[in-house]
Amino acid sequence: MPKKHLSPQERTDPKDPKIDEKFIAQCVLNIQYFPEKVFLRAQQVFSKYPHKDIKKMGFDFMKMYQQLHAVEKPGNIKNVRLFVNTESIIKNNKDEANKLIYLHSKNISREEIEEKLNEKKNNQKIQKQYENKKEEEQYNENEEKIIKQANNSTNIQLQLIQYTQNASVAYLLRKAPHTFGVACRILNEIKYRLPNFQPQTFLDFGAGIGSGSIAFNDTFPNFKHIIACEPSTNMRKLGKHMTQDIKNLVFVENLAQTISFPFAQEYDIIYIGHVLQEVPSPESRLVIIDSLWNKLKKGGLIVFVENGSPKGFRFAHDFRKYILEEKKDEKPLIIAPCPHHGSCPLSEKDDTWCHFEQKIGKYPKKIIAKDLKERQFDDEKFCYIVIQKNAERSKNIDEDFEKMTLADQSFFWDRIIFPTMKKQGHVIYDLCTQEGQFVRRITAKSHGQKEYRMAKKLNWGDLWPIQKRIPNKFRKEGAKSKRLW
Repeated sequence: MPKKHLSPQERTDPKDPKIDEKFIAQCVLNIQYFPEKVFLRAQQVFSKYPHKDIKKMGFDFMKMYQQLHAVEKPGNIKNVRLFVNTESIIKNNKDEANKLIYLHSKNISREEIEEKLNEKKNNQKIQKQYENKKEEEQYNENEEKIIKQANNSTNIQLQLIQYTQNASVAYLLRKAPHTFGVACRILNEIKYRLPNFQPQTFLDFGAGIGSGSIAFNDTFPNFKHIIACEPSTNMRKLGKHMTQDIKNLVFVENLAQTISFPFAQEYDIIYIGHVLQEVPSPESRLVIIDSLWNKLKKGGLIVFVENGSPKGFRFAHDFRKYILEEKKDEKPLIIAPCPHHGSCPLSEKDDTWCHFEQKIGKYPKKIIAKDLKERQFDDEKFCYIVIQKNAERSKNIDEDFEKMTLADQSFFWDRIIFPTMKKQGHVIYDLCTQEGQFVRRITAKSHGQKEYRMAKKLNWGDLWPIQKRIPNKFRKEGAKSKRLW
């Protein structure tokens, strides 16, 4: 069953006085589906392919996609070079390669080589008896040489995806609903935590088929212009078909084509979704970030999104670190998900990483037939960071905190960064705190009805609006005074 969170359609005006702490704290949305018009556009595309062919295209595409985006294991990334390629990590740490990388190449694995060689050997033994022992020894020696070469190979070549026509259709089938749902999740959090922020211009960098632009159109329908930048001709063609119902949306191949547009010199929101891992070099990634940051308006938001893999977390961490350190003169302020501006407490962990989850609804069976045991929705994992340029918001919690609106107070709340564990009479949850620490806390019924109910309702990725409970013996007001949180 899906989590009982409010959908965008059920949410009201962000300035509605009925909005309470729980409403602001609940960032995770219900299952997200493409709009009906987008479903119909997708159906027109899928109807041109046999069902078996399009399913195989989707399977092959996801295999390539995972080999590019999900190859690293979690590890200490605090001192790793910014946006370094996976291949460079291997070259610099050959002895640690097995600890860092899941997929060693696109070639056949060592186990498969051994299995095939053994099968070949057995077949040859049945068909023909060796003339002498020397011949058999020579055969075994050749086998060992092949296996040794496969085992010692560290030449990893993670190829970038070539978006052919079939690959673009496969992306529409397997990834577009997921990128749309994640964009809705992030943009809705922006909408309700920044109620006075009314973006008019939106740059969807690495737009793909325009999933981010569709989400922006749904979340902020009163916009003026959307620029969708996508270098792939096939993806642009498909994106224009999928977004033809959105007015004032322009697809371009690169940002140089926007020079003549008077509205495209600066943007209120720049959305960088699932794209930097497909840029070939670290230097190119930094150039892109600098260029996009310079196109962001004062008070505007830059949104960086990657897959919820260790590699995606590393890129999100590097993006956060680069902006906070290199652009500090322009007063960058983290809007989400981090409740602090210090070093990431999970960047030094060897067994975990910071990521979040959003439930995504798949295409209904009237759009494309489903397999017998296929689920109706997916749990999409993602990493993200939202930063505001030249922010004027105070970072000091002592400045009239009680007089702030709930939306402003939310910038001083902790974040739940792992799935909550709901037990009998108590809830266990992991927080990233405003002090920059990773802590585990427990809320029980004895802590108060309000706090316990809040803990039961909130989930992974939500904000935690309750302050840390102070035990009786440490309270300045005395053991019998009013309970403090």
